Order: sequence, then C-alpha cells, then structure tokens
Amino acid sequence: MNPSTCSGVGCQLDNLFSAELWHPGDLKFALEEALVRILQSPLVECLSVLELSRLIDDAFPLPRKKAVKSTPVKAKTTSGPEEGSFLVRFLDERRKDTEKSKVCPGSLEMRIGEVVDVKSHPTSADFNVCRVSFGAGENDRISVIGLPAEALMHKKAVFLTNLIPCDVEGVTSEIKVVCLGDNVLECPCHALGTVLRFQDTEKEGKRAKTAAPCNVIVNYDANPGWRAFFHDVYYSPDGGGALCWRRNWRLFLAP
Repeated sequence: MNPSTCSGVGCQLDNLFSAELWHPGDLKFALEEALVRILQSPLVECLSVLELSRLIDDAFPLPRKKAVKSTPVKAKTTSGPEEGSFLVRFLDERRKDTEKSKVCPGSLEMRIGEVVDVKSHPTSADFNVCRVSFGAGENDRISVIGLPAEALMHKKAVFLTNLIPCDVEGVTSEIKVVCLGDNVLECPCHALGTVLRFQDTEKEGKRAKTAAPCNVIVNYDANPGWRAFFHDVYYSPDGGGALCWRRNWRLFLAP
C-alpha cells in the first residue's frame, strides 16, 4: 500500500500507523530506495565499477584506530549491517558488478594471422585499416590498428578472434591485435590460422590440464576487465617463449 491509496489530499500518516496499515520502518525503506535511484543510478551510468568503488572508498574511508588508553576498557560488541538494509543491498550490487567485470583468459581465442593489406583510416591519422589473412580456406578479417603502415605490412601477429566487432573512429574492427612480430610467438613455425589459448599452469613452465573448448564471444568494449587485461600481458623468453598473463597464465596451442 502507498499514500495514493488514501482518499483526499489530507490523508495523514498517523492514521495509517494507527490502523497498522503502515509501519515507520516502511518510510525508512522507501527513503533508501529513493536515494538509490537519485544518487546511485547517475553515477553508475557515468563511471565504471572500479572508478565508482574507488570514489566511494575515498569518500567513506575506514576510521583509524584510536590510541589505546592505559585503563583497560571492555571491548564493545557491534553488530554488522542489518540484513536488507541500504548498505547491504548496495554492497551486494557492487559485488555483482565486480563479478561481471572479471575476466578469464581461458575464454580468449587467439589465432595466428598475417597482415596482407594496409589502408589509411578514412577519418583518423592515428589508425590504419588492415586486412588480415588466416590462411587458405579462411575469410580475411579487418583489424583497425594504431601503428604505422611500415610496421604492419606482411607481419605475423597474434589476434583475438572471438571478439564482438567494435567501432573505431567510424570503421568496424572485427579482431584485435595482441602482439606483433614472430618473436612473440611460442614457436616461429606456427602456420597461419593456428589457434592458441591461454591456460592456467599449476607450476611455472609446466602445462596445466587441458582447457575446455572456448565458445565465448568477448564483449571487449563493455567490460572494463577486458580493457585492462592486455596491460598485464607480457612476453616471456622462458620455455621457448610465450605470451603470458600475470604469473600463471601462458599461451599454448589449443587442444
């Protein structure tokens, strides 16, 4: 029930309370819901989950411990946030958003491709539009890359291929380059179209159990986790060389 169900403009809250149709706690819940809509929704639209979390942590820092007095004081027992409260619901939403932003390198599909044609971007001097070949029997695909033409033509590279196409300054890019040059491949004899996947290793330099086949289409632009992923990818010369992510993920031939 809500105030609109009462007839007349002069409907009084005390009548609702006395008739036990409303409880003061209902007002608290309604106010919290209104605050969520008014304050949280615009922030979520403008900021990523990580940025919003950082701003909230900065705005409401954890209190510092006070100096302990010489006279022993009995510790007070405090209860946690009430179940169903605004704080609990808000933290739960943040946790769900954080879960959505997580990435699993094992869901990435990488293929060895060769840039066979480079054209200038029609509207941006920072990018080139590249046609990438993956060998006989495979259709060429377009990748918009922010490198000069001389660094791209006839170069082998590792490309992320299970990617939702994205718009780069008005041109659709179907795939994303990961690293350029033969020296980043696990073995320079890899043929065009060879499929590679990141796999978790139980111990550094050893291969883990075979990963399940990948059928995920990655929404690179919509997930802040994927956008940050490639900042942590590096080339390791150990074990014949491989692309690695953090400490225990390595790029292997797909099973």
